[in-house]
Amino acid sequence: MMIKKSYNDFDTFMQDIIDVYLENEGFSVLCDYKLACKIIKKFLSFDDKTKINSISLDPPEWNGYGGEFVVSTFENELFCERARRDDKPIIVGDESIVFVQRDFVGKDFIEEDYVPKLYFGFTINE
Repeated sequence: MMIKKSYNDFDTFMQDIIDVYLENEGFSVLCDYKLACKIIKKFLSFDDKTKINSISLDPPEWNGYGGEFVVSTFENELFCERARRDDKPIIVGDESIVFVQRDFVGKDFIEEDYVPKLYFGFTINE
């Protein structure tokens, strides 16, 4: 079941992400390019213990990809990659908490077999 949340600003949204991380929970955020960049920058400025495992984040004007990205953590490692391969959504890892940018992410990312512990559909009103 998706819990719908609206944030008044980016910092409030990031506080929820950081709270999840501090509770030793893995998370994934499905979002657009600009938001993925902001999340990575803010997250790395918050915690110097997190290691960058893999970040693949090219601007849409470089390669024409304007689709979704997934930013995630697993065991203190940060990942970011395209959320689609060959125009099909990739499976978001086994993270138990997933945040989905409601006004951007395609409905084909919702799978009936995959039910995370918490599933937030969010918007940021800035």
